[in-house]
Amino acid sequence: MGPLRELLAIDHRQALEVFVLLMHDRLMMETAGAQCLLLAGFFEDQMHPRHNIRWYAELGARFFSRAALPEQSRHKARLLDAIVRRFELWRRHHAQLSRELRDQPYLLTPPMPPTPSSGRKECSSIEVRDLPC
Repeated sequence: MGPLRELLAIDHRQALEVFVLLMHDRLMMETAGAQCLLLAGFFEDQMHPRHNIRWYAELGARFFSRAALPEQSRHKARLLDAIVRRFELWRRHHAQLSRELRDQPYLLTPPMPPTPSSGRKECSSIEVRDLPC
């Protein structure tokens, strides 16, 4: 599926506006790159049956590249350039994180209620350590 057909297939008017109107807005390009990273990475498994993940990854890297060009801060431009060069690596890490979190949904345990211990005083509902109430 080609780029224009891909955009029309998902009916994202905002994505078309990015291509046409906002190509010189570095903040919008950076935001679009981050959204592509999230969609093509973290949501890869959900998007894969209907969308071309490789195309979204390339598009995201191009968005970051366009955001780096007019950037006045050298440090931020270098950061954006580093994201461009390692976009696929970051995308794969996001996809792996998504799978791990989905495969182990009960990995996180709820916090235990605090137990009274020496050296701690409770003032109303706030626990304070070694401070007078």
